[in-house]
Formats: sequence, structure tokens, C-alpha cells
Amino acid sequence: MEARKGMNYSQIIIKRIIIVVWLICAIGHSSYGQNKYLLLDSLKHSFDVERYTLRMDSLYRVASTVELFNIILPRQEGLVLISVLPPNINDKGLWTKINIENIASDDFIKPADYNKYFKRPFALSLNLEPRIDILIIKKEKDGYYLANFCFTQYFGLANHSSTFNTPINVINIGQSILSIRDMEKIYKKDFPGKPYIMTDYFYNHKVSTMVPYGTNEQYMRMYLSDIFTIGKEKAYKFWTYASWNIVDGWNYPRGIDRFIYIPGKGIVGGSFDFYFESYRQPKRLSTFNLKTRSYDYTKKLSSISNTQWIDNILNEKIAIAEELK
Repeated sequence: MEARKGMNYSQIIIKRIIIVVWLICAIGHSSYGQNKYLLLDSLKHSFDVERYTLRMDSLYRVASTVELFNIILPRQEGLVLISVLPPNINDKGLWTKINIENIASDDFIKPADYNKYFKRPFALSLNLEPRIDILIIKKEKDGYYLANFCFTQYFGLANHSSTFNTPINVINIGQSILSIRDMEKIYKKDFPGKPYIMTDYFYNHKVSTMVPYGTNEQYMRMYLSDIFTIGKEKAYKFWTYASWNIVDGWNYPRGIDRFIYIPGKGIVGGSFDFYFESYRQPKRLSTFNLKTRSYDYTKKLSSISNTQWIDNILNEKIAIAEELK
């Protein structure tokens, strides 16, 4: 009996430890904690806000759309991109109608708080990591609608040669052109025998190909790969050099990993490989539960093959805004 009691007590302690660890992990992955709500109409009084719609079926073989909201900072010092991503992969319902009176006043981002949330990128007090705690609210004729899931990123803007360093998060339209395929040739020369971090993981899905030697976060940055025109506007295509090094969830630091940028209009096209990759795998976090505001495990929802996925990367395929077609 004593041994049995001792075993039960040990099990209780272990369970408590597991609960504490789970809570710590949950807090650590909350991306700044409690949700804050942003009224789109109010925001437009202080900033230029450019909105674009992307259809993701051509990239990921899913009937989903993404809405991009570019908050253009004064004097072109930078931009904040809030991407409204689909809560359920084949569901076009990005928004849910709400009673705005049910949201506490303190939970809104007010105009007086804009400097805190939308500072010039690289201000010393601004955390540049992507965040998921800011949710947009828009007003329609029949009431208010809340975005189910928002992904916020901060970008600096620059126009200088490749002689000067371009940190991660900076969209530098003056740098030399380098494609993902060009980088692959350079990479294999500089790191012989090492898997190419942009694609090799998707050939075999082995953890050993996720974080190869010599390719840690200090090398992350966005490269300019093409300059072309959309209508009468000059457009710049970028891709993000980053490894796939998170095995138990989203590789969220990648963010919008390939995109098209037009000065004055913001980001007008892109891909979200980190987000849609989860839906290719069985028994991965796939379906967003609106009641618990968390993801449930479900079956594989995207039919895109590894060959198609790798082709998207190597050929830098991007969904372009419907408004610009």
C-alpha cells in the first residue's frame, strides 16, 4: 500500500510539472500575450492603409484567400503588414460578425497607442518578431466584423547598394539581383555536401536537413530577385533566405517568405509557406477552433505534392493581388 501511495504521489508531481511546462510553453508562444483589437476605420485616419486580396489555390491547391493590410508609415520610413489568414484551410470566411460592445475598451488599440504599435522599424523599443495578438475589426453596412486570425510583420524600407548591409526585415530595392536558383549554386559551392536549406527538407522531411551547419539565423535576410512592372508601377520581387528549423509547429519567423513590393502601395503579393505547410501533413495543427481560439489536429487538407512545393520555391511563385490583375 505504501509503495502504491508513493507511486501515485509521484505521478501527481509529474502531472503538475507537465502542466507547468505546458503553461510556460503556451505563454512563450502567445506572441505578446492578450489580444488587442484594431479598428480599421480609425487606423485610416492616421495612416495610409492599402488592402489587397490573394487567392491561394494556384500556390497550395486550397480554396482559400488571404487579405493583406499594408500600414504605410509616414515619410516612407517603413510599413507594417497585417495578413488576415484563413482559420480553416478551405474556408473563405476570414471574418466573423461580432457585437463590438462585448469588447472591453481597454482591449482596443487607440490612436494614442499607435506610436507604440506602429513605430518606425528598428526603433530600439520595438520587437520586430512577427506577432499574432493584433486583430483587425472592420465596419460593414450590417455591423462589425472581426478577423479570425492576423499575422503582423514589421518592415524597414531602403534603397541602397549591396555594398551596405541589409538586415533582416528591410525591403531594400537598391540591392543587386539574386534569385533562389542563383543562391543554390553559391550555397553548394560555399557549403559543399550540405543540404540546401531552401528546399532539401522537402525532398525527404528529415530533421537533419532542417538546420544545416553554417546556416543559422544570422544569415536570414530578404533578397531582391526581379524588377518588373505591374500596370504602370515598378514592382520588386523578394524572397527570404531562412531555414526550416521548427519541428513542432509553424516556422513563423519566415513570415511572408516570397513577396512583391510596390513603393507607395506596399506588399501586393506573396506566399505563406510557413502557414500552409502544416496543412500538407497528416495529424498536424490544421483547423482553427473559433471557440477556443486554438488549432485542432485534423487530417491532411492540401493535395499539393512535394514536387509542386519545391517548384513553387525554386521558381519563386507568388499569389498576386486580385485588385492588380
